[in-house]
Amino acid sequence: MVKYFYTFFFSVFSLYSFSQTQSYSLTNKWKFNVEIDGFGSIEFLLDIKQNTDSTFEASSRLKAIKDIISYKQFVLAKLFTQQYKNGAFVHVLKGQIVGDTLRGVFIGPQMAYYLNAIYSDNQIQGTLGDDKFGKNKKISHSFSAAPFSYNQINYNFSNLDSSIKKTFEKNFYNPHILKEKEWIEFFRKLNKVSNNAHDDLEFFIGFSNLSKNIKTSHIGILKNNPWNDLEQLNNRSYVTIKKIDSTISYIKFEGFALQDSNIVRSFFDSIIENKIPNLIIDLRGCGGGDYSSMTLSSYFIKKSLNAGFFVGNKYFNNNEILPSNEFLKNKSPYTGNSLREFLDEIINTGLLIGKVEPDKNLNYNGNVIVLIDKFSASATEPIVYFLKQNNLATIIGEKTAGQMLSSTVIDVKDGWTLLIPIADYYTSDRYRIENNGVKPNIKIKSEDALEYSIQMIFNRNNEKRNLKVKGSF
Repeated sequence: MVKYFYTFFFSVFSLYSFSQTQSYSLTNKWKFNVEIDGFGSIEFLLDIKQNTDSTFEASSRLKAIKDIISYKQFVLAKLFTQQYKNGAFVHVLKGQIVGDTLRGVFIGPQMAYYLNAIYSDNQIQGTLGDDKFGKNKKISHSFSAAPFSYNQINYNFSNLDSSIKKTFEKNFYNPHILKEKEWIEFFRKLNKVSNNAHDDLEFFIGFSNLSKNIKTSHIGILKNNPWNDLEQLNNRSYVTIKKIDSTISYIKFEGFALQDSNIVRSFFDSIIENKIPNLIIDLRGCGGGDYSSMTLSSYFIKKSLNAGFFVGNKYFNNNEILPSNEFLKNKSPYTGNSLREFLDEIINTGLLIGKVEPDKNLNYNGNVIVLIDKFSASATEPIVYFLKQNNLATIIGEKTAGQMLSSTVIDVKDGWTLLIPIADYYTSDRYRIENNGVKPNIKIKSEDALEYSIQMIFNRNNEKRNLKVKGSF
């Protein structure tokens, strides 16, 4: 969910247009309302200037970078990047007018989309997407715009800032950390952002810039609660299965989701029945998912194994150090069956013990290779560490992201919601994955990992084959 939101505000926009003489003037300040899948509705202001009957340009507030980010970044932007000229976050370039049709290039901080719109009755309606003519779109965010008479939208961002801080203090996995210098500075600068923000876009960019500079993952701001879209998100599969040859099966995870459990189980049933001796599990680019990631290990073990523990706000409110091994032994392991139950357990108890049970009917004892890279993150990382720790697989690729905190989305106020980490995770040998990641057994560039793994299998079998495979299937 959150990732689709960042794709909108941090990817590259390009646009084209046609020209035709018309009589109206677009020159004005406009308030845009953009609907973003997985994020919600966001409002921001653009000053549109019509240059000729057939061309226009637009930008957000000038010098906003100085107010929201820093004066230093404002100067550097002016000197070295045409994209941020005059200190504005957003520009519409190459804007062209054909009758009542508007097209142009909508660009901003690492973002890019084609703008296609219709101007009618002093209103603009259209899309920001990946198709320059607005027809065959994989990505499309609808918007509407109307003339606006003020320099900022009517919203009190200072109250939002205050509510965000209270939400952190109540729910953040370890409230003691919020007293550290890094977090004190975060809230001080967020207060400055809230005082200077003129619209949703400026506040979002300011918050995102601050959160990326602290050493804590799984923090974000949204204008929607993704739990409302959970059913729709659960309709897709995140698993791809291939047969490389008669001796090698391949399964790739884009993410871990409970709804894929039957697909994964059928896959293991098949490779066990057909006695496939080699398995490649591709977790490169797998950004995480739900707790079902650890159930993957149940097909490789023959006895119950400790899978680490999660500690959250309720535990740290009463303790400043981690629970002892003796204390953990007396706690019952988690046995829930849904993401909601998983998060509720952490919130209500502050401590969750993980244990992996072997599958009663399926056990794969072939050669297992796991591919990872710097984008293997979150729920992906505990399973990688578990397989490596217990010598159940050979891990090949790059060190994982080191972003292993459990998070949820909490309503703040007025439709704004906060992505916030509510639990830290430690492995059974008390290794903290957050900010550390998991190192591979064999270090190799991500794009070469699959081909290397296949060739390693062939070499192990004393086979000389030249199977060229780059990247993923």
